[in-house]
Amino acid sequence: METESQLMDFQDCINGLLDALQILLDANKAMGERASQFEMIVEDYEDLNSEDAKLKGELAMRKRGQHGIKSEKAKETSKSDSASECSKDEDEACRGQGRL
Repeated sequence: METESQLMDFQDCINGLLDALQILLDANKAMGERASQFEMIVEDYEDLNSEDAKLKGELAMRKRGQHGIKSEKAKETSKSDSASECSKDEDEACRGQGRL
């Protein structure tokens, strides 16, 4: 009788292990599906980043075309900038004001 009870115990253990194995296989399958979804999301994210970079480049080109290269740089005022504002006719007036 002990052998029959031991056999039943082994069968119960085997059935428990098979159930646990099935749970692991199902979880692995679900993780694989999520991994493929994640890969698609990463690809979409990379596509969006490249599209963003492209559009930012186009915007910068349009700004350069519309306002010139100086519009991209920080504006600084100095004596040399104010001197360039004076025309040839205004040279004398600018010199009097200390701009030249």
